[in-house]
Amino acid sequence: MGLGGTATTTSAEARSKALSALKLLKEGRDPLVERRAAQMVEACKVGFGTFTDEYLKEHIGKFKNKAHRRQWAKTVQDYCASIRNVPLNAVDTEKVLKVLRPLWQATPETGAKVRGRIEAILDAAKAQDLYQVDNPARWKGHHKAVLPARQRLTRGHHAALPYDGLPIFITDLRGQVNSIAALALEFCILTVTRTGEILGAA
Repeated sequence: MGLGGTATTTSAEARSKALSALKLLKEGRDPLVERRAAQMVEACKVGFGTFTDEYLKEHIGKFKNKAHRRQWAKTVQDYCASIRNVPLNAVDTEKVLKVLRPLWQATPETGAKVRGRIEAILDAAKAQDLYQVDNPARWKGHHKAVLPARQRLTRGHHAALPYDGLPIFITDLRGQVNSIAALALEFCILTVTRTGEILGAA
């Protein structure tokens, strides 16, 4: 039975915890069972939303991309509102599916991201002994058997403009006065620059 890591627990605290555990054993009680029961009580006090807020404070800085940080926080805030006030240990498969089902067919990419983020949050809670059961948001061996597989995005190529049609097309572009999009497209054609670079320059 662990009594706490050396980084967070002093020798005096460890001795005190050991004496308390020995006292329970002498009374015929299992200190591990007692500790888990206390953790369950504590978990019932912590809501999914409260834990998520703490999780984001600690982990969101690890994402280098600012847009990704905003998106991570926003998806959890927007789509997990129905489970925000639910105690951690009460977040079960039924509640996770209630969040995911409206998204899964309408916006499957968003649904997959939300599922993954709930799974990460509950994994963190489990690592801190605040969540005692199997993660109800995991895909493999769980939601994979319930939710249909996501449709892969299929992107085709646009038909190429015939070479002899280019002069007329450029003339039409130049006729769109004060159009940044038309200027950007003409620049792209004349310089064979990638669209991402042109959008970044704009």
